[in-house]
Amino acid sequence: MKTPVFPFVSLSHLRILFWVALAGLLTLALLPSNMVQDVMLFSDKVMHALAFFVLATLGYWSYPKHILYVIGGLLIYGAFIEFFQALTETRAPEWGDWLADSLGIITALFLVRLRRSLFQ
Repeated sequence: MKTPVFPFVSLSHLRILFWVALAGLLTLALLPSNMVQDVMLFSDKVMHALAFFVLATLGYWSYPKHILYVIGGLLIYGAFIEFFQALTETRAPEWGDWLADSLGIITALFLVRLRRSLFQ
């Protein structure tokens, strides 16, 4: 099944990309902070918002009929990342990170819906 956003990409490929992105983000989030600093293009909070913006957009495109589950799942996922960081010796959880995650999710959903209302 082709997606309406990318007619040349199948829905199953988008879903695979979404799950790979989730796994990749978890890996980056739990690596020692000194290993991740080299790939940080912006501040920590901006990177959190961008990561969850991408995840929410991929989630929306991958599961358009289940967007509430995607939103709830990503919010819980962000909180779990902060919880798991508390269990590491090199990372520290911050609720500000979770708020940045939430802002990325909200921004993505707003822009995806705006695009949808303008072009359909």
